[in-house]
Amino acid sequence: MKRYLVAACLLLPCAAQAQALAVGQGRLDIVGVAPGACLIANPSYVAGANSTFAASGGLQGRVDITQLADPQTAEPIASSVNLAVPIICNTAHRLSLTTANGGLLRAGGAAALAPANGFREFLPYQVNATWAGQSVTATSRQGETAHILSSDGAAGQLDLVITVPGGGGPMAAGQYGDDLVVRLQVAN
Repeated sequence: MKRYLVAACLLLPCAAQAQALAVGQGRLDIVGVAPGACLIANPSYVAGANSTFAASGGLQGRVDITQLADPQTAEPIASSVNLAVPIICNTAHRLSLTTANGGLLRAGGAAALAPANGFREFLPYQVNATWAGQSVTATSRQGETAHILSSDGAAGQLDLVITVPGGGGPMAAGQYGDDLVVRLQVAN
């Protein structure tokens, strides 16, 4: 009986070892891609002189110059508007400001700086943009009015100031206008 007991004691640890579970390990990689994106929200009015601003939806707004020219002299009256434009870009990007006419152009008028019959039909303006720690100032006559290159992503407010100068010669009567386009583009 002693022999069977010793043999049984010797077999039990072996059986316990044979039933031990092997531990395995695996890895699951989880990946995704966040594409570069730039978004602009509706601008809001911060301040101004001789001007008003109204957002018109669809990322558009309208700046109205309260009094473009003095009724006694027909000389332009200085005006300005300061707008805050919410922007977010998650990668390097370029901000561009361009104009359709290169300045305030009278409907049916010529974009020449020289007056026709002594009256101006065109009035350039100045644009100042501050974005992502950079500032740029340009006149509307430069075609692509202004651009800022940002090597990183940024989120916040584009500070946009448009200044129309006073004086410089009488204006021809009529409706004046221009379109200023703010464009964000992911850098290549």
